[in-house]
Amino acid sequence: MVMLMSLKHQIPILLVGGLAMRGDEHLLLANKLAEKLDQTIIYFDNLNVGNGPRLSVDKDLTIEDQALHQWKQITERFGQHTSISIYGISMGGMIAVTMASLFPERVHKLLLAATSANLKQNQAIPDELFAKWSSAKHEDDIRTTTRIAFGKTTLENRPQVYEDYFQYRITGKNHQKAKEFIQQLVSIRNFKGSEIYSKLASTNVEISILSGEEDQLFDKEHLNDIVKLLPQARHISLKETGHMLHLENLNGLVEAIVSNNLL
Repeated sequence: MVMLMSLKHQIPILLVGGLAMRGDEHLLLANKLAEKLDQTIIYFDNLNVGNGPRLSVDKDLTIEDQALHQWKQITERFGQHTSISIYGISMGGMIAVTMASLFPERVHKLLLAATSANLKQNQAIPDELFAKWSSAKHEDDIRTTTRIAFGKTTLENRPQVYEDYFQYRITGKNHQKAKEFIQQLVSIRNFKGSEIYSKLASTNVEISILSGEEDQLFDKEHLNDIVKLLPQARHISLKETGHMLHLENLNGLVEAIVSNNLL
């Protein structure tokens, strides 16, 4: 799925989604950014979700596979020499940082949102969480495992935000089978963050980091890992916001991006 909002600016913005996330879940963010920025806003489904190409669930799916898939879409639409800015959230942050490490000369700005470096001492998906997520089949299980993606303020004051997301997931509107979901989980667990971030640190790519202060999934320890690996990066946090930045605090997310010229 692609969304072109403007064709006036020479540097397009690519929005990369996270685990189990269809590209068009970025529609509201794309529209909001288009109101503020004179740039092309574009997104694609990742492999094995939504309308994205399918890789057999019997084969390994890597974050690099996802990064190369995104680059292929960009190249087909803009050519091999177009520079882009990239926003990636959660698993999408892992894809975005890998994209930048592969072709840093093609990346103008990089914005990593609510993501993890997945280091040995601080895994993105620890064994216990992986077991819960990969075995969740019934509604109660899914409700328990998805609530962690939302901040305390959202759950207490705006519970419908979570409820809408929960209904979206249990109805299968993201067009992803259980085995494909698990395959993406494994790709996150196998992400070589230390290696990828080290490559990026030696480039001239302009990097920013966004985090939610109430993120329960990738909390301050994950954030600190990234800050140590990328000391040159700017960091901005969103108050009263959990992991799902675009669902919990869309206006704050857009304001942070626009006012700080992050993309």
